[in-house]
Amino acid sequence: MGFRKTAIATLAIGALVSTVAQKAFAVPITYTEQATTSGSLNGVAFTNTAVSFTETSDTVNIFGGPIEFMNSGRATITLDGGAPVTITDLVSAFSFPLLPEEGFLDVTTGNIIIDDTGPTIFHNYKLGPTMSPISGPAGFTSFSIPTTGGDFIMTAITSRFPATTFVATINVAEPPSLALLGAGLLALVYIVRRRSEVRFER
Repeated sequence: MGFRKTAIATLAIGALVSTVAQKAFAVPITYTEQATTSGSLNGVAFTNTAVSFTETSDTVNIFGGPIEFMNSGRATITLDGGAPVTITDLVSAFSFPLLPEEGFLDVTTGNIIIDDTGPTIFHNYKLGPTMSPISGPAGFTSFSIPTTGGDFIMTAITSRFPATTFVATINVAEPPSLALLGAGLLALVYIVRRRSEVRFER
């Protein structure tokens, strides 16, 4: 009976350690693309306004290759540093390493929301964290994007040299997750050692 309880406890702790380990190695990543644009939100026009597109996801969600890489997640739009509105369509950050080109795609409609063609130094970029911002000639599709703040429509990128800047940043693992992982490993080691001692005494 004691051995069965020990085995169950060992399996439970092993499962906990495995789950926490997966979360520890699943690194949150944020993609941001910025440009000066004109358009409208919920029917209200804006001109020469700083717009930021932001998507939060996780590095384990990156898929595709070698021609195209994608990473879907929750995306928001922010105008002039105001309150963000959430895009209700499924959105994915994407990268074509050979061009190189990167940006955001409305997966629901298949339209490119905004992108840029970066310098050749960013060949082989696969949607991991960027060492520095990627800036280049801008591209966009003028279509209605549904958001929690109404339909967003971009009609022009209005900077003197139309361009966007694409950045991907990662967040470090949460200290509580690392602490829980360490505690789980210590408990697992203790159970294994204790079982060994009991067998030796017998």
